[in-house]
Amino acid sequence: EMLYGRNVFRSKTPAESLERVLSLAPPSVLEVRPDAPPELDVALRKALSKDPSLRYASAQDFAGALRALLTEPEANLRAQLQ
Repeated sequence: EMLYGRNVFRSKTPAESLERVLSLAPPSVLEVRPDAPPELDVALRKALSKDPSLRYASAQDFAGALRALLTEPEANLRAQLQ
């Protein structure tokens, strides 16, 4: 929500909002923050994947990917995200 500036799953009722969380992928952060690095979108999509096997293995791994956005060249980050 902090990056999007709003709850992207908000609906008319809490039940509808929950259904959206469970069934829809979040929109690309680049839709609302075109200035964001594309690699951030890749990291967020991986972290928020509906399929647990596609997510980061740990919060530490996710944090490492985010740190890499700040400290490593793009090529190294892309390799780390795969």
